[in-house]
This record gives sequence, C-alpha cells and structure tokens, in this order.
Amino acid sequence: MEISKEKKQAYADKYFGGMNCKELREFKSVTPKGHQINGYICNKHNYYLGSLLILKVDGEETEQFIQSFPKIKYYENNRQLDPVKKEHYCFEKLDGSCLIIYPLIVNNTEIEYVPKTRGMAVADKQFLDLFNRLDHSKLDQYYSMYNFDILVFELYGQENQHEIFYKDVDLDLTLIGVYRYVNHILDNTHMDVDEVHETYWLSGEDLRAVSKEYFIENIPLVKIEYNDEYYSLSIVEDSLLDDLNYTNSIFPRENNYSDFMDCIMGLKEAIDTINNNYEQPLLEGVVINSTRSNGLQNYIKVKTSTIEIKHRSENGIPRQDIIKELNKYFDDYQSQIKELYSEDKYCYWPYVREMLLEDYPVEYVDNHKTKNKTERLFLKVWDARMPSPELDTITDELIQDYPNANVVDLIRLFAQKYPQLKKQANTVYSLLEVKLSK
Repeated sequence: MEISKEKKQAYADKYFGGMNCKELREFKSVTPKGHQINGYICNKHNYYLGSLLILKVDGEETEQFIQSFPKIKYYENNRQLDPVKKEHYCFEKLDGSCLIIYPLIVNNTEIEYVPKTRGMAVADKQFLDLFNRLDHSKLDQYYSMYNFDILVFELYGQENQHEIFYKDVDLDLTLIGVYRYVNHILDNTHMDVDEVHETYWLSGEDLRAVSKEYFIENIPLVKIEYNDEYYSLSIVEDSLLDDLNYTNSIFPRENNYSDFMDCIMGLKEAIDTINNNYEQPLLEGVVINSTRSNGLQNYIKVKTSTIEIKHRSENGIPRQDIIKELNKYFDDYQSQIKELYSEDKYCYWPYVREMLLEDYPVEYVDNHKTKNKTERLFLKVWDARMPSPELDTITDELIQDYPNANVVDLIRLFAQKYPQLKKQANTVYSLLEVKLSK
C-alpha cells in the first residue's frame, strides 16, 4: 500500500490523536470470511494501542477507524484520575486474553464481524479456533441490533489458561467493554472525524445490562458510592462474593471513606482477606469502570496487596512475572512476531517494559539482569507458543522441495530426514497443514 508520508501523517492527525505516523504499522490481513483488508494499526502504548484504520476492503478504497481496547492502568499509576462522585462498579479482573470484535463495514453495511487481538487486525488461527468453539448466536443477535459497536471480551478458562486456574470454566467469553457509536451510521467512503468522536465506552451499569441481555451477565463484585460526604463499599447482589455469602462487614470501614484513594485501600484489604481464606487466590484483583468529570469512562485496575508484596522481591523480577507479560505479548501480536523479530530481535522489550513498570520500580525493570533474563525467556516462550525458527525453516524447505506432496507424504519425508526430531512430529504435522492450506 503506497502512500506518502504526508498522507500517512494526515491519517494519524485525523484518527490517532496527532501522534507521529511512524507509530502506525501497515497491515494486510484476511478475515475469517475471506475478505482482504489493508490499512494501519497503532503500535504506540497509549489510548490508541491496537486501533485500526482500514483503507481497503477486497481492493476497494474505504476509511474505517476501529478503536481498540486500551491497556488498563493500575490506580497507583494513573495520574489523570478525577472520578465523579457517583457510582463506580468493580468487576472481577479475569486472567485470560483480550479479544476484540469489530464490524467490517462496506457501503454502510456490516458484512462481517471480525475478532482481533491488540496487536493484530485479525486474530490468528489459535484464537480463531478457540473463538469458533463457542456459540456465536448471541453475537449474531447483538449485531443485528447494534451493527457498528465494538465489543471487548476476555477469553479465559482452562483451555486458555494463564496464571489463574478456573476449575469450573473450560472456555468462555465475558464481555468487559462496549465502544458505541452514538449515531449508528457510518459512511465508510468518507467518515467525518466529528462523527467518529461521537462515541463512548459504556458505563459499568450499562455494560452489565448489555451482557445480561445478549451474553452471560457480567455482574460486578462491588459498588462504590458517594453520598456528598464520604465513599462507601457494598457487595453487589447475585455477584460471586454474594454467592459465597460474603457481606459488607468484609470491608474495614463499610461506609466511611474520606476520599477515593482511601476507598481503594479498603477494597484491597477486603480482597486480601477473601484470598487468605483459600489455598490459591480467588481473585487476582478488580477492574473499576469509573466515570470521569468529562463524562467519559475510565478503566482502573486494582491489584491485591499480596501481589504487591510479591513484586517487592529483593532478588529482582521473578521469572514467572516476565513470562506472564511475554505471554500477553504473544497473545497480542501472534504471527506478526516472526516478522517483528527479524527486524529487531528485541521487538518485545518496549511492550514488556511498559507492563513491568506497572508493578516494579524503573531501576528493577531497566536493570541489565532483567533485560538478559527477558531475552532468554522470550525464546523459551516462543518455543512453547509458536513453532521454533528451526521447525519453521524445515517445513518451508519440505514444501518448496516437494511441491506436489500432501501432508502425509511430507511428514514421512520429515521422519526420514530428521529422525533426531521425531518428538516434534505432531508440531510439524500441524505446521505443514496450516501452511498448505494457505
């Protein structure tokens, strides 16, 4: 896609808050229904991280902006907060992968809803396979009513396990965000920038209502209220905590918090008290859907004090915490990683560094030991998550040397040529199958 630097910067000014256009990476992707889309995706770690500007659909010019779901900052690291003194809803912080669903628009008509991760315009096969194992009938119903909304889900459960083990959930999607277009009308050949900004993230109350009507109800755990003098905390009826018979007495001071930060401290104490009743933590933390004074929604993460204590290790950053952030990087960027790594073998570092800085002081994160450890762990995670560069090269050579062979023939040739790699046969078979299907 050949456009001038001036034109690219004009797109950055119009859709991405005026950032430097070098932060926009070109993409060419094919949707699950076979539509080819071209455009730019934002790499910058700000509100627009992962947002798309689609400029071509099946070769036809268009202009469709897709807002991604920004990384949620911890309360302690969010200096822009000015919460309105009203209700705030605290949802369970689920431990899975962020999956964003957006409508692909042609001639003012949605032709497909497309799953993506933050770093990709279209989710890779790994996530599409998981997504396709779930019932889509509710999504079909939703998009028949709100065909321009962008939906954000957490894909979690035993089949997409990270750190928390969900013993009662094999695989599920929970709605965690809805980005709504006010007018529900988009002209995809010329989208007016003023109309684009008539959008908003649904409030916690509205999010719960939408999830209840169309999906599995996402019930907040706790509600924070302000009564003109102080903040109060209360467990939400029918929530997980209510089902476990916790009452408002779990909060150190049920209804007498002088300011918002004081209230957050009381919430953290309560979560720690709850987690101490279990062999493994019940809750990783909460996400607060909060309204700011300008009327916009603001998402805030609150981690438990037990996690904070773990992060204050005097021996540097634990490897499991680095692996956790590397896994998120692989979730977001998937098949792009090979190309990114070929251009810069430290491509993962800006992403991982940004995430680690939420939990650790800069002297821990920028320490050469942390960087060296991250480099070693990146390759280990790569081997676990994706085919190794060696197997990738071997399968490419087999396909090139035997262009008329099928998968079965190629796996036999692999076994003959590489007997020392026989334990990798299943991986090679899957890799060959995927490459031959393209």
